[in-house]
Amino acid sequence: PDAAAEAVILGGCALSPQTHEMTDGPYLTRISAPLVGDTDIPVLNSNDWQEVSRQQHAAVGDNPFDLTFVVLDRIKADKG
Repeated sequence: PDAAAEAVILGGCALSPQTHEMTDGPYLTRISAPLVGDTDIPVLNSNDWQEVSRQQHAAVGDNPFDLTFVVLDRIKADKG
């Protein structure tokens, strides 16, 4: 079988830190609202990641929340 080009790990606060070393970069969804039962992933070290994409979406229709989708890539260590 062909190797997957990308694997997706879905999880929240408990799963996320366990997988950081295995990933090239997280896809984050930020919701601009305090939500009951919501959890936050631990703060990511900005020395390890660079933002490569950000899409902001205003609340509209059935969605009452402003959303931001952020994609980060791992900063590769210089081997030189």
